[in-house]
Amino acid sequence: SLDGTALYALICKMNHSCQPNCRVQYVGGLSQQPLHAQLVALTRIADGEELCQSYIDLALPYSERQRALADYGFQCACPRCSAEKFGNA
Repeated sequence: SLDGTALYALICKMNHSCQPNCRVQYVGGLSQQPLHAQLVALTRIADGEELCQSYIDLALPYSERQRALADYGFQCACPRCSAEKFGNA
């Protein structure tokens, strides 16, 4: 388990997507080792493309994902949510 709080200056600025192109992976943090955050690409990322991570469990159905994201103060309109909202998924 993690004990404490950390602020990663660049990662904290990343937007959410239910179809993210990267994820944050935490490594270290054992004994005397500092905890590090690594950004791992999930897809091929083009130059200039926005890096997006998921703030929530992506296994949730559309309505539950939207409910979970309400805690963050927004409604997701990523390509996945847009397709699922209109039944095109």
